[in-house]
Amino acid sequence: MIVVNAATANNDYDVIASRLTGGSFTNITAATGKLDIQGPLSRDVLTTAFGDGFAKLPYFKFTTMTILGSEAIVSRTGYTGELGYEIFLPAAKVAELWDLLLKDPRVKPAGLGARDVLRLEVGYSLYGSDIDETTTPLEAGLEGFVNFEKDFVGKAALLRQREQGVARRKVAFEVIGRRSPRHHYDICFSGEKVGTVTSGVFSPMLGCGVGIGFVRPELAVVGTPLTIMHERVSMEATICELPFYRGGSLRS
Repeated sequence: MIVVNAATANNDYDVIASRLTGGSFTNITAATGKLDIQGPLSRDVLTTAFGDGFAKLPYFKFTTMTILGSEAIVSRTGYTGELGYEIFLPAAKVAELWDLLLKDPRVKPAGLGARDVLRLEVGYSLYGSDIDETTTPLEAGLEGFVNFEKDFVGKAALLRQREQGVARRKVAFEVIGRRSPRHHYDICFSGEKVGTVTSGVFSPMLGCGVGIGFVRPELAVVGTPLTIMHERVSMEATICELPFYRGGSLRS
């Protein structure tokens, strides 16, 4: 099973299906629902609701079980940098699961704004902002997910880029102060624009602005001073390592 960005599900299916030469490949997006429960208490909440089948599930592993009378996949994954679970089950059961979990006073709904802060505090890229179809794994620092020992679509282009070097590289930066960098703000160095912010937010856990963007590769060095600018807004920043926030419960 491949879990893709919801906005690109149909295109991803078409691309993969067009390259298959055998086997069976089905788009179950419309029939499948997913509900995430995230946070340091998520294990306790699910154990209360469904028993201790979750208790020993390791990080980045999954299990199958019956939830609300239907077969479900429960994976210890998420997009928040905290201990959490993603529950895949028939779409018709999602509202029932939502209502059941919200009966627990420890559970509260969280919108995309909260999710965006959490994922950025631990440096997770957002498709459509930090990475997209124009971004290569080498530019985005994701080459660790590419096995160059195998054949794949685009391998020749990546090998060529690896040999010649990239024109830009993704970096993380912390703002000196409480201002928030925003998508499309300019990244400047010594008075010259050298890149663009792709994600930015004020981090409640760190008490400062944090962001991700692309700069010229020679500047992609931890400690490099930057200026983030947009119209009359100007803020000083420094390139840093990820994650920004290191006190989460992800592997608890």
